[in-house]
Parts: sequence; structure tokens; C-alpha cells
Amino acid sequence: MILLQVPDIINGFSRTEYLSVFLGFLYAAVASEFLINWAKFLRMRMHVLKNAEQISWSLLLFCFLLINWYSVWPRMQFVANSFKDFVFTLVPIMLYYFLVVLVFTEEGEVAEQKKNFEKNSRLILLLLCGYTFLQLGYDIVMLGESPFSGVNLIRFAVVISGFFAFIKNTPVRRWIVFGIGFISMVRIWIAIK
Repeated sequence: MILLQVPDIINGFSRTEYLSVFLGFLYAAVASEFLINWAKFLRMRMHVLKNAEQISWSLLLFCFLLINWYSVWPRMQFVANSFKDFVFTLVPIMLYYFLVVLVFTEEGEVAEQKKNFEKNSRLILLLLCGYTFLQLGYDIVMLGESPFSGVNLIRFAVVISGFFAFIKNTPVRRWIVFGIGFISMVRIWIAIK
């Protein structure tokens, strides 16, 4: 039983275009988190190097945001198929927003921010694993990509290393996950046409 029948086109505006605008707002909210918090870092630029891990993660995550925005285009064909597909498209960017909020901690002294980042790092790793796993699943299930493609194998490595770093959270393990994430980012940038 269909409770609500929504037309595909209203006044020349397709459902896909309509839904993609909302998705664009979510990406804009995430991008604004980066810009606002980087401005805060610039204001205290003499202390930035003390938060090298936090800044490195923010730069990596921003690069992934750019990749995701650029590569969401092929996924937009599914967004209007059903409400389930629409929600499935929204979940990764919503997870990403929470991930970014945890990377940029509350205002305060540099030492306090570093401590807050350390405190949040397990949850950051968990959200990163969940986000990467969703992206992996989306590409395999919706786009029909091979689980053994170069990009997906690196995503598997991010999920597995992130999970192990989540279990035993140390700066060295986080840097390993960061390194694998960086390799993943470079590999994806090379693969994007």
C-alpha cells in the first residue's frame, strides 16, 4: 500500500535534483565546520604545531570530504529510487559531520584541546570505521564495484586498522590509521576521473 505518491518532476525540477540540494546543504554544514575551526587555529597560529595530530586529521578528513562531494554524483541516480535509498545516502555524511565535530574540540587552551582530541580519539576511530565501511558497502552493493578493487582493499585496511586502533588506542596506532587513510586518499584521487 502506497501512502504517499510523489511525482518525479514538478515544474521541470526532478526529484533527484530536489533531494540532491538537501544533500548539498549537509555537505556545506560539514565544510563550514572545517572553515570555522581552521580559522580558530589560525588565530592561535603560534600553538598550532602542538596539535599536529589534530590538524593532520582535519586536513585528511577535509580532502576526503572533497572526494566524497565529487564522487557522490554517480550515487545521485539512486537517491530518488526510494526513501530507503535517500536515507542510505544521507547516513554517511551525517556520520562524517559527527566525526568532524569530534576532531575539532571545544574552545580553550592548546593543551586542553589536545587533551580533548585524545579523549575523543576512540570515538573518532569508531566513526571513521563506520563511515568507511558504509562507503565500501555502498560502492559494492549500489554501484556494483568489486570488493577487491584497489580503492576498496585500502578501505578494508582503514576499517581493520581503525578497529584495532580503537581497541588499543595509542598515538602510534592512530598515525598508522592516518597513514593508511592518506594512502587511500591518494589512491582515490588517482582513480577519480
